[in-house]
Amino acid sequence: MREAIGGAWLLSITVALIALFTAYLAFSVNYSKAFKVKDAIVERVEKYEGFDTNNTQEMKEIREYLSKIGYNTKGKCNQATGFVSSSQYYGVDGSNIRKNDSNTRFNFCVERVTKAAGVGDYSSAYYKVTVFYGLSLGFIDLNSIFFLTGETKNIYYPKDMSVW
Repeated sequence: MREAIGGAWLLSITVALIALFTAYLAFSVNYSKAFKVKDAIVERVEKYEGFDTNNTQEMKEIREYLSKIGYNTKGKCNQATGFVSSSQYYGVDGSNIRKNDSNTRFNFCVERVTKAAGVGDYSSAYYKVTVFYGLSLGFIDLNSIFFLTGETKNIYYPKDMSVW
């Protein structure tokens, strides 16, 4: 009887270690995907010199990339990044783009931070891009959403001045 109980303990420890290793791998894959998405969005914002929701080519490239990589995690912009209510940000979810919406869950969020131009300075801004990732194993969904934030370099005379 002692060997049967010892075998059950060994089996349960093995299953627990396999579950932990699988959870770690799933979390790592989701983090890696979110990091790639963040870099791709930052790259497109810099390429088009701003985040202009009216620029159909920019939005098309971003949507195609999200679809290609299979990114579909959603989170709330204001809870994740601590945007204040006066902050200007856009939340994007597929073809749904909303400004300053704190109740909807989005695939990613973009906030514009305008630099104050002094005498003789150029007007410039940089953009904060926030993407979300979580831990989901298919059969276990922990509803834990984490966020990853990146920034663009300074963009002088952003092309999206009228949008913000």
